[in-house]
Parts: sequence; C-alpha cells; structure tokens
Amino acid sequence: MCGILAVIGKKDIEGVKQLSKRMSHRGPDESGIKQFENGYIISHERLSIIDLSTGRQPIQGTDKAWVVHNGEIYNHAELRKMFPNHTFRTTCDSEIIVHLYEKYGYDICNFLDGDWAFVIVDGDKFMVSRDPIGVKPLYFGKDKDGNLYFSSEMKSLADVCESFSAFPPGYYYTGETGFVQYYKPAYHEAKNCTEVADLNKIREIEGHFIRVKDPIYLVPDSKTGRAQLYSSEKIVGKKHMDTYWFNILFIWITTLSLYLFLYFDLLKKLLDKLGDIKIKRG
Repeated sequence: MCGILAVIGKKDIEGVKQLSKRMSHRGPDESGIKQFENGYIISHERLSIIDLSTGRQPIQGTDKAWVVHNGEIYNHAELRKMFPNHTFRTTCDSEIIVHLYEKYGYDICNFLDGDWAFVIVDGDKFMVSRDPIGVKPLYFGKDKDGNLYFSSEMKSLADVCESFSAFPPGYYYTGETGFVQYYKPAYHEAKNCTEVADLNKIREIEGHFIRVKDPIYLVPDSKTGRAQLYSSEKIVGKKHMDTYWFNILFIWITTLSLYLFLYFDLLKKLLDKLGDIKIKRG
C-alpha cells in the first residue's frame, strides 16, 4: 500500500507536499516528489516491499518520462526480458510501467498482470490508469483554476477540488484521449450473458484455484530486497508436506484435548461443590 498524488497544471510544490503528506500512513518508509518544467507535479508516499534500497519513486525511464505507482506488477520480471537494450535504474516492479510506455505509448495496460494505480508524466503528455477491477484506490478532481488532480485518497482532494470522483476501474486517462476503457470482458455486456449459471462448475473452478493457490506466502529476499510469491510446498519442500500437515493436526488435537481436560476438571469441581452443599444442608 502506497499513496500517489499528481497535479496536472501549475501549483506550488510545497502545497502539494502537504496534500501528499495527508496519505503518509499509506507509505511510512519514504516520500518522493518531482515538479516538471511545465509545472506538473507527481508525488509518492512509499511502503517498501519490493526493492527496499533503490525503489524510491518517482522513477524515471530511459528518457524524460517518469512514473508513480501504487500496487504490484506480478509479471514484471518476465516483462523486463522484452527490453534487453533498456537500462533499468531499479529492481522495483513499478519501473517496468514506464519502460512499457516508452515502447508502446498508451497501449500498455493489457501487458500488466497485477493491481495498480499509476501516473506517467512525459513532458506535456500524461497517462493515468487503474487496474481492471479497482483493487487499488484512485480518485480524480479539478480545482477552480482547471488543474487536474489524481490521488490515492479523497482527503488530498477534498478542500482543493471543486469536484472529485472515483477513477473507474479498467480505464486509463490521457489529456489527448480522455477516458479509454482497456478492459472489456464479454460479460460486461448483458446481451452476451446467455448461458444458465452452472453452480457446480463454479465450485469446481474455485476448488481448483484453492488447491493450486493455497497457501501462498510473500517471501522477502534479505539480500536483494525483492519479494516473491511461494506456495507452502515450495517453501518446505514436497517431501516434507506430509510432516507439515501432520504437525498441524497434532497441534489441533493437543489443543482440543487440553480444552476438554480443563472443561471436565472444572465440571468435576463444580459437581463436588454442589455435593458438599447438599450434605451440609442435610
């Protein structure tokens, strides 16, 4: 979880810093801000997860484009292989976004596997995008002078924008195109949803992904500062999985036995107490 803020227009950088700091709880590790010659400003409040040492944002591409990003790009390592001649400044997953932009322009969102809210500034051009289902928050607004604001939280816009709203998931926005829907699954159109829902099939698919994905752990590498997703089998090894689950079962049975012992011991003491009371009354 990080916080991003962008102002497309001309504003005082110190004032924008204060607006960004309203989201410091989203990124307690470090802050970064950049103002361009045309007055545009991008700011970032960072929670360090991947690339702890060199992943500070905003991040510059190979030329004059810069990016701020909140989220995680799961396939960034695979995407880097598409740029053998590019010099990467970090090992952060966010950097791949600006390199994709430098090569493909605005048509980059469908390359990404992950969740995101990002802003790219490239001279007078800019691009803003939110992931397909809106996992990462993003809001946009406009002040009385016509400056555009994009922010992870409304509190950075509330008293500076005349109006603001949620940025729609599955869209990107540029000054040239306005809002563009890049995520267009067939089921978004009601007329395409003609099959009767097969609940058994849904349960079967859910069960498959639970078996494949559960449990999943995010494991940081202390040497590189990068984090990777691992299944429990990859962490402990397949041959040790039976022992792993046996230990879980053993702990569960032991805990249950202890609770039952305490329950019956307490019940026995209570019955003994009631017996003493009856004897004394008799």
